[in-house]
Amino acid sequence: MEDKELVLDEMIKNFYTDKQEADHFKKMADDFNAAIKTLMAELDKEEFVTSNGLIAKRSVQKRESFNEGKLIERLKELGAIGAIKTVEVVDYDKLEDAIYNEEFDATKIADCKQIKEVVTLKVTQKKGE
Repeated sequence: MEDKELVLDEMIKNFYTDKQEADHFKKMADDFNAAIKTLMAELDKEEFVTSNGLIAKRSVQKRESFNEGKLIERLKELGAIGAIKTVEVVDYDKLEDAIYNEEFDATKIADCKQIKEVVTLKVTQKKGE
């Protein structure tokens, strides 16, 4: 192997090991997080100070949102139609049918397409090792 390939080989091996450890510790931390919140709730504690001075604070946040479909129907019932906005969206099924049926030249919309590159990396261990 060339020098850069040796470096790449070593980097991939180190990445794999570190990623496996990180995933393991993340799962452990997530499990502890859930267990601590549950136990603090059972003990009715919003704050707890450990014997070595660590402070754990548990809080409950409420985040509100509307069920938009239900809200639109209720606004219609109440006659508050002005609070409902009409938004134009492309019906991709109908667009696909129109292109298939050659109702227009598909090249005329080619410049409307956006292509994003997403670079991913997945490192796994060979089977049997």
